[in-house]
Amino acid sequence: MFQPLFSYVGPETMLPLTSVMAGAFGVAMMFGRTALRGIRRVMRRPVRSRSSG
Repeated sequence: MFQPLFSYVGPETMLPLTSVMAGAFGVAMMFGRTALRGIRRVMRRPVRSRSSG
C-alpha cells in the first residue's frame, strides 16, 4: 500500500535554491542594519488616536 518515494537530489537540483538563499543573505547583509533601524523607529512611535478626548 505505502511505497516510499526515492528521488535523486543532486547539485543541479539544489543550485537554484542555494542561489536564491545566497542572494537573500547578501541583500540582508547590505541593507539589514538600516532596515532594522527603520523598523524599530516605526514600532517605537506612539499610536495617536484621532479623537480629541
